[in-house]
Amino acid sequence: MTETIVPIPASLKEKKLRKAIEERLAITLLEYRPILGDKKFDNRIKKVGKLFAEDIIRLSSSGKKKNKKVKTAPADK
Repeated sequence: MTETIVPIPASLKEKKLRKAIEERLAITLLEYRPILGDKKFDNRIKKVGKLFAEDIIRLSSSGKKKNKKVKTAPADK
């Protein structure tokens, strides 16, 4: 099995980001579907997708604030 990392575009809105995460998790964890059952599996994937999307949005928005330039006082000569 080969691992492929597909980056999630930063321009996605939270709902689209959540759907993308849910799809990728469902594909990745497909072997657990028969163990948990369809309904439990889908509900848990939705919860995890929502939590991941919220964290990604929160971290990406806080990262933008930190990258702003800080004004410094001019150096005396």
